[in-house]
Amino acid sequence: MPLSTFEDVLLRLSPPRLLLFFAELDIKAIVSLSKTSSALHSAYIFYAKQTWEPTKHFASWFEHPAAFRRLLARTNSVISGSFALQFFDRIYYPTSDMDIYLRVAGADEVCRWLTRQDYTYVQGNKTYPHVISRDRVHIDKAVRNMSSSLSPLLAVYNFERKIKLSTSETIVRHVQVIVVDTDPIEHILFDFHSTVVMNFITAERAVSIFPRSTFIDRLSYTSKVQEKALIEKPKWRIKYERRGFTFRDDTDSYSAVRNLICQTSILRSVQDKFSWQIPFPNEQTWNALPPPYGTLKIDYDFEVLVKDRNVVAKGCCIKVAEPYVWRFVALIIQRIIY
Repeated sequence: MPLSTFEDVLLRLSPPRLLLFFAELDIKAIVSLSKTSSALHSAYIFYAKQTWEPTKHFASWFEHPAAFRRLLARTNSVISGSFALQFFDRIYYPTSDMDIYLRVAGADEVCRWLTRQDYTYVQGNKTYPHVISRDRVHIDKAVRNMSSSLSPLLAVYNFERKIKLSTSETIVRHVQVIVVDTDPIEHILFDFHSTVVMNFITAERAVSIFPRSTFIDRLSYTSKVQEKALIEKPKWRIKYERRGFTFRDDTDSYSAVRNLICQTSILRSVQDKFSWQIPFPNEQTWNALPPPYGTLKIDYDFEVLVKDRNVVAKGCCIKVAEPYVWRFVALIIQRIIY
């Protein structure tokens, strides 16, 4: 089948102009274009490899980005927060941090690696002792089983590095090493405040769990908030509203919230057809030793329960929950009430 005029013109563009063309499109247009024909899909593949190549994004943070990617694989670390959001959204927040989530066994190695990359430990919170001391809080909390469903964090370690861009301009990169008491992807699903931040990057792929609502509708559905967020607007909400996102909470109508389920499904998994996945090129020299907790599990099942169920917390409009468990709890509550 001969190429259309549009396809012919597009495929004749030089690589820089082709990248510029795609950069002007929103995510919905890019996805639609990629599905139009095999010729346009090949153009999309070229753009995707250039735009969502992890080493390029890591290079502005670390002198050895490939080594950082191997570190992620070796310690089963996961990047989330603003960094992952920027990665998918093709935007740049100058003052944002890089948040690295991982379990206890990999924390010391990640912290030591950061110091070798000229990052300096910043003791921003007196609750957390110095990262290289013997009284590391993540080990103490893990041994004493001091985490809980309300406070799943074992420790947060802050690092910063000054990077000189020119003789007159210097930026400061901030990295947070966040030690959690469960698999990082479970933590992202069940403990993050809303859907806008339910995106993550591993050594092998990037995944956005609610891509349509986040990158097309620019909506975020609240799933878990602290009590103080019911009294005054939390800083995270103010931050993401400034970045152009609208939040759905318990003040929104049922139909507005139900729209999220209509776009996806009640019962879901991380790698289902509703997620956006970007696999990365294979690394030639992976680690010889397996990660401390085995291969990182990606494909967790979960449910999205809306606020007509009695398990959705105050201040929230949905609950991202373990499959079947909370639905069963909701049925019991309904029987008790009615």
